[in-house]
Amino acid sequence: MAERSKTRSKIYERLNNPELRCKTGCGFYGNPAWRGYCSVCYREVYLKQQRARAASQSREAAFGEGSHNLHSEVPIGHEQVETRKLKFNKFEEKKKFQLESKKQSVKNLFKKSPGRSMQSEGAPALNAVPSLVDPSKVASGFREFLKTLKRPAAQDLNEKCKLFIQRLLSDPSLSVEKQSEMVHDFYGAMSEHLQSHPLFQNQPPEEIDRTLDGVEKHIMTKLYRIVFCPASTDDEARDLENQKRIRSFNWISPQHLDAAINTDDKQVQQLIEESEQGLIEMNTKRAPQDKLACVVRCCKDIFEIIRLSTPAGGAVSADDFLPCLIYVVLKANPTMLHSNVQYISRFCNPNKLMMGEAGYFFTNLCCALSFIEKLDAQALSMTQEEFNRKMFGDETDSSEQSKASPEPPVMCKGLELMKANLEILEGLRERQMKLKKDALCLQEQMTEFRNNVVKEVDAILAGTSKGNMFLKPTVTTSEHQGATVGAS
Repeated sequence: MAERSKTRSKIYERLNNPELRCKTGCGFYGNPAWRGYCSVCYREVYLKQQRARAASQSREAAFGEGSHNLHSEVPIGHEQVETRKLKFNKFEEKKKFQLESKKQSVKNLFKKSPGRSMQSEGAPALNAVPSLVDPSKVASGFREFLKTLKRPAAQDLNEKCKLFIQRLLSDPSLSVEKQSEMVHDFYGAMSEHLQSHPLFQNQPPEEIDRTLDGVEKHIMTKLYRIVFCPASTDDEARDLENQKRIRSFNWISPQHLDAAINTDDKQVQQLIEESEQGLIEMNTKRAPQDKLACVVRCCKDIFEIIRLSTPAGGAVSADDFLPCLIYVVLKANPTMLHSNVQYISRFCNPNKLMMGEAGYFFTNLCCALSFIEKLDAQALSMTQEEFNRKMFGDETDSSEQSKASPEPPVMCKGLELMKANLEILEGLRERQMKLKKDALCLQEQMTEFRNNVVKEVDAILAGTSKGNMFLKPTVTTSEHQGATVGAS
């Protein structure tokens, strides 16, 4: 019990490490993708740095022109001073215009075109516009959203999405940070636009949220090939490094992490496989919210694992969740986990990552990944020698082998499916061999029967036989057995 308490204290001491928290001390977990800040603080810091950099460039340019004037040997008259002041003012206006144009580039997409109006002759009346989402088809919300974009009253939404997608696709020089900033600005501008859009004047806020989800899924599916794991980042190298590192931790058990998991329970084993499948499936999705949904499904399975593993009457603590999540990540070793986490961090709607269960689960996944990247002997309450022995593939201690369950280790869903398919194929092979043997036997019988028919006909024509000389009734195995039993 004392050893368990010691292990628990070590785990939670590491998980509650201030290094995992936001640098500003706001209390939320930080993320390496946001340079150690949480999503909210990172955005504030990033914008401040941009403004400071722009102001610094403006001052340097102004100072460079002023120093050039000071070193000039030509005497400066009153008219020259006025002319240079005018040029400097124009320079200031130009810099200011460039900065403002960058900020307003996304918002300009949402300005109403003077040549078009929502109440044009070709558009239907506002009171005749149907609801954006049919309540009877909530399950197919995204398909309904795509149909909505084709409606005349929603053409402005469709055009704004197309223009934004084309803008990012046509500029390969944009950094991934700039792409992320532009996408987040587009989400914010689209949210403001939808709140004042005639289609949503009488719609509940949930309707706007569903439409924003559709917008996010639509644009990110189109942009996925250029923004996921871009070549300008080290995402791919980090993926390979993490996957190799996680593979070296295949010896870690729930006890090492003090995870409340009863691996002897069949239902718990099934839930572990399903939670692993959720993380693995994340890499097959394209939209950020679809990847986030895989994380949510995995984490809900983990909470169910904790509930089933907790003794009857015991309370399920949220503090037990993170060690269990770390264990599931180590077991699943999902493909491109770092790239998927970065993709969600960069391009998911920030509102989803700052609140609600999705934000809570994703923050814990980031924390679990950060913990695994820094996992060492101290975090597992092991000596460095024992840790190195485990890491470099030495056999487990005999004491651990004696405690091991005689049952085979739990396999992931894919391996179990492969094993079941191999057993089915083996059964089919045996049946095929038997069928082939019976077919050859039948072929021999048919050949013999044909030859006997020819002989019998020849004998009858020659007058040497009155019939049934060569043709004899075939006795089946079952008839033969029945006759034998009757005789006895």
